Amino acid sequence: MDKVKTALRGLNPRQKAVRARIVYARLNGNPDFPDPQPTLAEFKAAIDELTAANIEARDRGRR
Repeated sequence: MDKVKTALRGLNPRQKAVRARIVYARLNGNPDFPDPQPTLAEFKAAIDELTAANIEARDRGRR
């Protein structure tokens, strides 16, 4: 099975979330990756979780 190379080393959490969204967009509907593991739904949920954690950390819970 092919693997996605994400080059996340050295990125801050916000940059990682941006990179993850790019990877997700390129995988979604890509016939070269018909059944990725984790699933795209799981990957998207993890991206959303990271984004929410980044917002929480940035706001320091002041919402």
